[in-house]
Amino acid sequence: MRYHSANFKRADTPIIGGVAKSCKDEISVALCFLHLPVSPDDLRDPALAPARKDKEYCARILNAMRGLLPDATQKELAEAVFSDRLLCKRLAERIRNGLERRGEHLAPEVFLDPEHAEASIVASCLLFRNSLVARQSIVDRFNHGV
Repeated sequence: MRYHSANFKRADTPIIGGVAKSCKDEISVALCFLHLPVSPDDLRDPALAPARKDKEYCARILNAMRGLLPDATQKELAEAVFSDRLLCKRLAERIRNGLERRGEHLAPEVFLDPEHAEASIVASCLLFRNSLVARQSIVDRFNHGV
């Protein structure tokens, strides 16, 4: 397999109308538009599995994924929410909606703590989880960082 290093397209994949000819389903089409250094057909081919253990192949895939994924940590992303007025407002609205959905009469600010930004984000998700029933359970988990 040969790859164009500039855009990670396989050199031997014909391009028709901007989409690689080998794209057969929606996932394949999405992958083709991302120009990743791997062909969906190659991923499905068991005979090519040993080639995916090659160090150069692994490095190429990891570098491509690093380009797609955010380079900030979860903590940095959570802190960014609190430093952006609109995102913080959206988080408060989400918490308020979760509390209303549960019939709780707590202020959203109970769950908004810039010192524990990650916990605040997680709390907004927990409020929508049906398996957490007791009000005190959610507040306790937030306050104790569980």
